[in-house]
Amino acid sequence: MAPAITLFDIPSVVPNQFWSPNTLKARYVLNYKGISFKTEWLEYPAIAPFYKKHGIAHTETKPDGSPLYTLPVIHDANVKKYISGSTNFASYLDATYPNTPSAFPNSTEGLARAFDAALMDAVTPIWALMFLNTAELLNPESKTFFLQTKYSALEVDSVTEWARLQSGFSKVAQWTNGMGNFVMGDTVSFPDFAIGVLLFALRNAFGEDSEEWRRVVSWDGGKWEKLAGQLRKYETEV
Repeated sequence: MAPAITLFDIPSVVPNQFWSPNTLKARYVLNYKGISFKTEWLEYPAIAPFYKKHGIAHTETKPDGSPLYTLPVIHDANVKKYISGSTNFASYLDATYPNTPSAFPNSTEGLARAFDAALMDAVTPIWALMFLNTAELLNPESKTFFLQTKYSALEVDSVTEWARLQSGFSKVAQWTNGMGNFVMGDTVSFPDFAIGVLLFALRNAFGEDSEEWRRVVSWDGGKWEKLAGQLRKYETEV
């Protein structure tokens, strides 16, 4: 029997290889819960028409107030429902599959959403630093769309931005020091996945043997190298 859950993701130049940090959040949650799923691939220009075709509500907006159509989206064939939004799907899966490990243990969804927002604010330089490397991971039609619609990193002062990124990760480390192996202690949860997708994106954009990745794993006493290693098992589909 085919899995009930379909994850819609953005393809890369390597067939069947994911790259998007946003959609990796969904993969982490699904694999952590042990929920079987299949992947369907949508190039960037196909995402907005896909939303409109299926009547999926957007959860984000652009600076001008217009809809921002993003992945991940999941579809649950059991109830014929589409769910969008980087935390909405985790909340849906917790409610719909209560006998699986929770992404928000002990009713911590509100805390997790706040953590995610603060995390994104702390590591803002990451996107500009990875911009051009990320573009090279994409198929031609998505690469063109990405370069035309996302902000440019061509004039980034990389020395300054790397210093800012390190400072941001150190701030996150201070939030979580003394908590145990994970943000919530010894139990993995959504905030760990939120950090994990950033680490994956850096490793994937620059390469595991790159100077950039070696720099990241040296920060904060090796804390991020350890977390990235602990989460790798959730990158593989069950």
